[in-house]
Amino acid sequence: MRDRIRDFGPSLRVIAEDVMGERSTADLVAVDDRGQVTLILIGEAGDDPTLLTRALALCSWVSARLADWAQIGPELRLDPDAPVRAVLLCPDFDPETRSAAASLGAQAPVLACYREAHNGAQDGFWIEAASPSVGATARAATGLGRHTPEPAVFRSGLSEADLHLTAEERRDFES
Repeated sequence: MRDRIRDFGPSLRVIAEDVMGERSTADLVAVDDRGQVTLILIGEAGDDPTLLTRALALCSWVSARLADWAQIGPELRLDPDAPVRAVLLCPDFDPETRSAAASLGAQAPVLACYREAHNGAQDGFWIEAASPSVGATARAATGLGRHTPEPAVFRSGLSEADLHLTAEERRDFES
């Protein structure tokens, strides 16, 4: 999933993996060109309530240490005054998790669903925003859902982009 980090902001770059907080780990720590830190937590099906709690705890833990990190690693160009944000990746999110995240307002983490995508010999991941109402401000800042049409949804869970069809091949399906 590391190679899909730009889905959450074109200027994001990973600066650390598996960073241990007070009691849990952030899978990826990234920073954008403005110095804002983003924590990315990846979970399996059913992990979403725990992932939300972990994200809140880790954001608080990282925020308290960001000024020190900026001193230790000035080349990272971290902004200690910028809020730490979180992106949660799970196959799906329970409605209660979505509601809990939405109640956080501007501090809501971005919730995104991932699916494994298989295209012949290539394997990858398809990522989409979990809900248009959750984390809308954060998604707008990261580019998730910004001025992009909704992808076509196939029963397989694949999008049109996953199929890598030419314009001619797409016309064959439309006729």
